[in-house]
Amino acid sequence: MDFIAPFLNFASTAVVAILAASLGWWAKKTDWKRDIYRQKVAMRQRLYADFLAETDRLILKSMDEKSSQVGGFHPMTRYFSEIELLAAVPVVNAAKAICAIILESHSVAPQSTATYAELKAAFIIAARKEIDEYER
Repeated sequence: MDFIAPFLNFASTAVVAILAASLGWWAKKTDWKRDIYRQKVAMRQRLYADFLAETDRLILKSMDEKSSQVGGFHPMTRYFSEIELLAAVPVVNAAKAICAIILESHSVAPQSTATYAELKAAFIIAARKEIDEYER
């Protein structure tokens, strides 16, 4: 009988320790996932804002003068490449349409019927939807 009481004491302590370790691991994993989602949202918000700022600059530039140098489009294509790597398909497609109209706006005779404002609005809707999915 003297052996059973210490054994039960040890067993109950071991069970509590295992439960505490499991809960600690689960809480750390949950915090880690939450931090990753927070970083993904912040990164996408910054990327999308930078992309839109660059395309705004290029569309305004096209109203003043047409760019004949390909190097002037490098920042936009860099942002677009990042979007292609990170974003969901609807966001990529909206960004692709914006890039196409930007390049066309610098041509001598633009042919597109879509407007930059419409494409920008579609991009913003797609980007907000993607970011909202991360925030859930």
